[in-house]
Amino acid sequence: MAKRAAIKAQVGALFRQAVDQLDDVKNVVRRKGDRFEADIKRLIGERDRLLTLLGEQTYKLANQGKIPLPSFVQRTVEALNEVVMTLAPATESKHTSSRAHGHADVETNSSAAAPKKRTPAKKARSKKSRGSVSKSTN
Repeated sequence: MAKRAAIKAQVGALFRQAVDQLDDVKNVVRRKGDRFEADIKRLIGERDRLLTLLGEQTYKLANQGKIPLPSFVQRTVEALNEVVMTLAPATESKHTSSRAHGHADVETNSSAAAPKKRTPAKKARSKKSRGSVSKSTN
């Protein structure tokens, strides 16, 4: 009987070790999953930031006539120009450049992005009076 009790104790100890090891594996997998989710969120944020920057750059180039656009994209640019012109009076006092938003190359304010023919004369005068940075041609 003593032999049977010893075997039973050994099996019980082995079972507890197996359960502990499985708990360790579960914790490692959970931590790796959390890291994976964090990496995915970081990459999604980076993708969104780069898509926004690409859109701003493309919008600027489209308004400068430097790139040919398919008609459906041109319609989107024109619709955006209308929105920008509608917002221009409301945002005139809140003039910001992309530098304030972490984009050093592209100005995102309406006066830099909107085509010259659509910029009201009054807006152009007020921009000069503020002494803002001149538009680049790149």
